[in-house]
Amino acid sequence: MPRKTGYSLSEVVRSRLADGRPVEALIDHFRALEASALREPEALAAVLEDAACLDLSEALFTLIPGRALGVAIVGSDGQTLWTDDAFRAWFGDPAEDPAARRLLRLAMRGGQASGLLEASDGAVIAGCAATGVMARRWPLPAEALALLAADPRRVALLGFAPSRVSELAARAAEAFGLTPLESRLAEALLDAPGLDAAADRVGVGRETARDAIRGAQRKIGARRSSDLVRLLLDMMCGEQPEPPDLADVFVAAFGATPAEARAAAHFARGLTAREAAVAMGTAESTVRGQLKAIYAKAGVNKSRDFVRLAAEAGVLVSMSRTAETVAEVEGLAGRLRLVLRSDGRRIAFWD
Repeated sequence: MPRKTGYSLSEVVRSRLADGRPVEALIDHFRALEASALREPEALAAVLEDAACLDLSEALFTLIPGRALGVAIVGSDGQTLWTDDAFRAWFGDPAEDPAARRLLRLAMRGGQASGLLEASDGAVIAGCAATGVMARRWPLPAEALALLAADPRRVALLGFAPSRVSELAARAAEAFGLTPLESRLAEALLDAPGLDAAADRVGVGRETARDAIRGAQRKIGARRSSDLVRLLLDMMCGEQPEPPDLADVFVAAFGATPAEARAAAHFARGLTAREAAVAMGTAESTVRGQLKAIYAKAGVNKSRDFVRLAAEAGVLVSMSRTAETVAEVEGLAGRLRLVLRSDGRRIAFWD
């Protein structure tokens, strides 16, 4: 027997749809939806009709791992009002970081902005900022939401770094069926300068490490170690309804020129500089020069770092374009598995 909800489905859910938060409406009021299928089917049909009329570009959502977010709230005077543990560990005080201050200024002028932030250890991390009205679509802690609600001029500043969350790397490696050694080496490659450094970090010989990484690449379907990193990060970053054009991401977040962005987009998708040059109909030396320029703008000098930033910045750009962003539910029973077919396709299943 469905539990009596005590309120009208049409009033409650319609109000949440009107707020532009369709996913939250379904999650928060699932019992009402379930009960109404028996008690008030006409009202349910009317609500679903309303939902079908939503602009799809505004009705979709991005699903991200909440543990990969670092959050700060900054006042209109530039003073830091609140940070969570992750943000403090990664960046310290955003008021002292020129890149963070620039991102905050852009958000105060335009409502939201994407860019790159420098962590306390010198690494580059994808970031974004938005004013209170824009930021309410993000999965922020209650303390952050309360501060934003108190003053619409305040800004939420986010850092997004799933590559720094070991549990996410382990989960992605498990989904691809990697062995414990392959998993540890793949995780080390996310930020190690190269395979030799990854082998030293894991504590194995270089030949052992090379054999293990070759095995991991075969299972995942990666040609190079940078492809291995890219495919792992795709799993670690969450789900996007329609991933943005990487060229747009590089222009918006990295400050690349359109030509640099096009070359970098091919490279980030797994093409070599030579293959990218063929695809663009230009000289390989031109592509290499464009890649060198965008590496300098991003503050990286390794292809794996660039691929990591491309994946993480792409998620933040998706966040700015979809109706809302939802944090993954922790502790779901079961395990995601991905199997590589002989034709190169991957099949996902949950056991």
